[in-house]
Amino acid sequence: MRITQNPIKKFTTMLKETYSGKLPAQVIYGYLTYIRDEVKLGAPGPLKLTKRLKIFGQGFLSWSYFVYELEKNNPELYLSDLTQKGFTTLNINPELTRNKKIFHDFMRENGLDELCPDVLGLIDDGALRLNRYNNLEELLEERKKIVFKPFYGNSGKGVYICEKNGKEIKINGKKTTINSIKKIMTSFEQYLIEEYIYQADFLSDIFPGSPNTIRMIVMNPKDSQPFFPTAALRVGTRKSGSLDNFLGGRGGLSVELDVEIGELGLAASLNDSGKIQRHKHHPDTGSRIFGKKIEGWDLIIENLTEVMKKLPEIKYAGLDLLITGPGEFVVLEMNCNPGVKVLQIHKPLLKDKRVRQFYSEHGVPL
Repeated sequence: MRITQNPIKKFTTMLKETYSGKLPAQVIYGYLTYIRDEVKLGAPGPLKLTKRLKIFGQGFLSWSYFVYELEKNNPELYLSDLTQKGFTTLNINPELTRNKKIFHDFMRENGLDELCPDVLGLIDDGALRLNRYNNLEELLEERKKIVFKPFYGNSGKGVYICEKNGKEIKINGKKTTINSIKKIMTSFEQYLIEEYIYQADFLSDIFPGSPNTIRMIVMNPKDSQPFFPTAALRVGTRKSGSLDNFLGGRGGLSVELDVEIGELGLAASLNDSGKIQRHKHHPDTGSRIFGKKIEGWDLIIENLTEVMKKLPEIKYAGLDLLITGPGEFVVLEMNCNPGVKVLQIHKPLLKDKRVRQFYSEHGVPL
């Protein structure tokens, strides 16, 4: 692996360049979460301590060493974890895309609420407040499937999918009771209750056990068109259960997605030793992934571009989309400081000159 700049010098340069343009609290929080994640996640495979320290000094978590295959790839082409965590919260009001309730309200105020899941109620400090239902039993009886989602959070953390089929009730695929769900809810501080969105048939054909969502980066320059430099389809597996989480050993797949034409590439997974495996077919269902095209992709990009034009407050975000039919989609959420491992496992972000220019113009040290 190449090192072209002393890690300590690079750290000092990043600090110097960034403190003039960013809130110190944001930068400090980024560094602290960077350290926390390295301690918490560790390495998915064997990695010598000296190598681990070297990678960490370059701004990459041990996980990234494996995901980006930095043993053979140039780290300077990848947006590092440290940069992502400390320096890429670019929106003037990050709460618009950090807090899911505020985001829903913001979309409604801009006449875009039909593109989001219907909010059925919320939980505030364990107290349930429903919009059109008298109680949880009535809600489940009519809707059959609902989603509990924390106001704050990412990577599917804290998300619960609750479903009722006849007398049987499940939460995240495991059998439970209505009383158990109510007991879980008392521990919730701030949660949204949303309708469950059903995905397009071709996504269920790949894997029916989870909603299989698209993670897409949007960059919204002030004086030019919004653009979407990269995207990936996240697909669930038997190991990941009812969610499509890819990182943290959760077992999901990340599928390369050609943003220009909407064509799926190879699906990537990490085995228990931290090695990347590539798949043309889903490892559980055997359904073909490689080469499939998303029907109506041009229309999806066209509509998303128009949406972002209406939201100039959002300069930069990670969009989580669920395709519901040809040319149709729902915006599940936006993230103000999106993780990019699920994207960069396929290609490095900084190889794109437009991306480099956008980051540089917004004070992100590269």
